[in-house]
Amino acid sequence: MSSEETPAVKIEKSRVEKFISILTKAIQKSHGTISTPEIIDQCYGEDAATFDDDENGNMLVGLLDDSLDKIDEEAMEHIQKIVKQYAQRPLQCLDDAIAHVDALEKKELQEEEDDRQSAQEAIVMSKLPQGVSAEDVLQYQAYLIQKKARDDLIESMKRIDEECEQLRAQLEQKKKQVQDSIENLDEKSKSMSNAADMCSYVVS
Repeated sequence: MSSEETPAVKIEKSRVEKFISILTKAIQKSHGTISTPEIIDQCYGEDAATFDDDENGNMLVGLLDDSLDKIDEEAMEHIQKIVKQYAQRPLQCLDDAIAHVDALEKKELQEEEDDRQSAQEAIVMSKLPQGVSAEDVLQYQAYLIQKKARDDLIESMKRIDEECEQLRAQLEQKKKQVQDSIENLDEKSKSMSNAADMCSYVVS
């Protein structure tokens, strides 16, 4: 890998890590809005006191907290894999598009300057056709440069769109897999809740 490519890789990693950090904070914030003691109290009422432990607090609250933590961890693992596997290429596509536009602008400015000088030299060395001014020549040269830059950009964006479309399809598939995993975790949580109900029934 050349030294010129190193900055692009660093930018890509920074964006991915920032994206994962935002998702992690969002999950933690959503978890923080859940009061497990209130949920247990609403579900079991006074029966919840049966599972009180002087050292560790209420056993049902502990079980529910552990289940939520496990769900958060597994969901975050899936999200990190998806982001690292599929989000890097779209971010790189964005970097490439920005770099390509910058290069086209610089190239256009240089070509405009070169063509302007060539046109001026040609005007000095030869007589212009009747009805054609020096300004007409410069405008036509500028038009050709702009047309080529536009065509190059359109072709580049088409290629990027095709790649991003493929990535969107892959992300949709992974999204479904994550949803299936979450539903599976919900089923496990319901099973734990049923087990807790049975324990409550046996104790009572």
